[in-house]
Amino acid sequence: MNFLYTFWGGARRSLYRKDILKSKRLGAKVISVGNIVAGGTGKTPLVTYLAEGLIKRGYKVAVLTRGYRRTIKDQVIFKGEDSDLSWQQVGDEPFLLSKRFPELIIGVSKDRYRCGEEIISKFDPDVFILDDGFQHHQLKRDLDLVVLDSASPSGEKLQLKRERKASLWFPDIILLNDTLGVGGIEQPIEELKKLNPNAVVSVTAYRFSGIRGLNDNTPIPMEKVKAVGLLAFSGIGNPLSFGTTLSRLELKVKEHVVFADHHRFDLKDYRNLVNRAKQLGATALITTEKDAVRLLGFDKSVMPVYYVTVEVEFLQGEAPLWDTIDKVIKDADRE
Repeated sequence: MNFLYTFWGGARRSLYRKDILKSKRLGAKVISVGNIVAGGTGKTPLVTYLAEGLIKRGYKVAVLTRGYRRTIKDQVIFKGEDSDLSWQQVGDEPFLLSKRFPELIIGVSKDRYRCGEEIISKFDPDVFILDDGFQHHQLKRDLDLVVLDSASPSGEKLQLKRERKASLWFPDIILLNDTLGVGGIEQPIEELKKLNPNAVVSVTAYRFSGIRGLNDNTPIPMEKVKAVGLLAFSGIGNPLSFGTTLSRLELKVKEHVVFADHHRFDLKDYRNLVNRAKQLGATALITTEKDAVRLLGFDKSVMPVYYVTVEVEFLQGEAPLWDTIDKVIKDADRE
């Protein structure tokens, strides 16, 4: 299966580079964020980080995304500040972004170019963030960012690969994400610089930022969380990174139940988790912020649910990244 995906990914890239297949350009700058494997590298926190940084710099920002497993199949354009759309309708990641940044323009569509054109006509943004865009060649971009897991930069130890290692010759910025916090990234950095000497290579990690209660989203003191037994659960691309975070926080985690990425939780799942927690002597559930979004819509009063929030922390290369981004946005020249 990996061979088929990587072969097709490389073939499509070649067809677009040779102009056999045509890419389209939007009338605003486009920053693509992607990877070469199917999830689990830390792409979502990076999109959040970029959106926050661009908004703080005074740019009007829009995000283009497909909206994985959403119920509304047509194109959706919205802002969190004036929308009552649910996560089921638009997808968990777009919904989470809209709640974090109410002023952010979000376009959810299979056809990112058509969606971008409509956003330009309505909102005239300065810059688009193209979520999961490294293989979306239909849309031209001004900057290509690729996120890699430092534990397996070229994806051999991870799940499904989308492209071969050679595709890392193309991005402008490569972010090596130390998802497990194990360090030892000097050799991967050197290999990436040899493979793509023109790219900015930055190193990031997840930084714990707090624990909140799902019912009212209020911060929960660490001493309260550490005092109880917990059942952890997650449905994300790299559950091991979540388990590592919990271990570093020295919480009393009895067990970590792993679901498929983007799992749609329902009341039955919640009840099963509660029953398992009681069997293990746990008195609360704990999950990721991304998973917490997919728990909305049904009663969870039997046992409290906490969720962990994390942020992207740059270990090196943050200033060069923003220098490159600012230069690209301010450059009026078009390809």
